[in-house]
Amino acid sequence: MCPFRNDLSDLHSKCKYAIVPSKFEALGRVTVEAMLAKNIGIGANTGGTLEIIGENQERGYTYMEGNPESLAEVMLKVIGEDDIKKAGIKEKAQRYALHTYDSQKYAKDLGRIYEEVLTEGSYQGEDLMQFLASRYEEIRNDRWNETQTITLKEHTLRELKE
Repeated sequence: MCPFRNDLSDLHSKCKYAIVPSKFEALGRVTVEAMLAKNIGIGANTGGTLEIIGENQERGYTYMEGNPESLAEVMLKVIGEDDIKKAGIKEKAQRYALHTYDSQKYAKDLGRIYEEVLTEGSYQGEDLMQFLASRYEEIRNDRWNETQTITLKEHTLRELKE
């Protein structure tokens, strides 16, 4: 275990893989940071990690949460994978993270949802859940339809300015 550090970007740049063993990684920030640094993510098949990596493991690899043998098997598989396949996963994961987890866009989207909830009336129980679920799908689809591209350098510079 490492003590607190301010140089996580430097550490990520020295790594090839990132293991995210959390049982429940709500927002998945650790996984996203690994993707931005082009580390291959190996995460538990639960919570936000599974959602970020992808159920078909298109942006990393998952193992059965709580099963060390499953983790060991996946680690051996990943290490033995073809370099071209690993490079493709790294690239796809980084593009996904840059496109999906832009903090400014996320804050705007969340603010817009709150504003709609407050201005469109009083939502309660199931109505609120249905409204939020439909808005989530709209926002998710909008993100996939955008043609915005951001290089890692631009993203890093933007993060440093914040």
